[in-house]
Amino acid sequence: MIDAKLVKALRSEVGAGFADCKQALQEKDGDLVAAKEWLRARGVAIAGKKAQRTTQEGVISISSNEQQAVIVQVLAETDFVANNEIFRAFAKLVSDSLLQAGEAGCCDPTQVSVEGKSLDELRVEATHKIGENIQIGTCKFLCCKHQLYNYLHHNAKIGVIADIACGDEPNLGKQLCMHIASMKPKGISVDELDQEELDSQRQAFVAITSQSNKPEAVQEKIIAGKMNKFVAEHALLSQPYVWADDISVGKYLDQHKASITSFALLEIGK
Repeated sequence: MIDAKLVKALRSEVGAGFADCKQALQEKDGDLVAAKEWLRARGVAIAGKKAQRTTQEGVISISSNEQQAVIVQVLAETDFVANNEIFRAFAKLVSDSLLQAGEAGCCDPTQVSVEGKSLDELRVEATHKIGENIQIGTCKFLCCKHQLYNYLHHNAKIGVIADIACGDEPNLGKQLCMHIASMKPKGISVDELDQEELDSQRQAFVAITSQSNKPEAVQEKIIAGKMNKFVAEHALLSQPYVWADDISVGKYLDQHKASITSFALLEIGK
């Protein structure tokens, strides 16, 4: 017969359910250390089985200090779990740990350790505890040259970190982060847009325009106009600024002697 106090002690150490802790102690004849190892191995096995399940939900977590920031996707199977306090706490642990590890940690989160355990081990434990496939998704690290700003939407499904010099407009930092979250630029300027995507888009416009009977010179103007519109939609400085009428982000920044050096945007489901 396993003493309930022993089950309670094991639960307080590993955070697993009462039934799992009781079974572990029964399997290991009341040996607390062996029971913990049994639960760990069982958690790994369960996490392995669940690893193939789709993770389309989750949250964005942001951690920062004065000069550095980390933004990371922490993924789950359902929105119900994404709103779970245990899951949210794990997501915050992930971003805090990656910030402490620096840029190298974002390159390979599995190599980051927290009090003797890797983030991947903690992810497995979270999968076992919560009951869904939990994954650490895309992570981005930003080292700030000016001033660090961030924005996390109220549902934690989209987040932004950015390095911004606000010039003479004190509210610009957060507002620009909110603009990025809303308009989803793919780079600061046309130079930062993916060249392969630009070439592919141009080829698509050429294919459509060539079907018309318009002269070649007119077709080229049409293609150039479509490309300019594409750039205006995807390059931050060319986008219409959501907080001002009839002015681009670039012109607004120039007016206020402000600039943006870098940004990172992450969404859940993207």
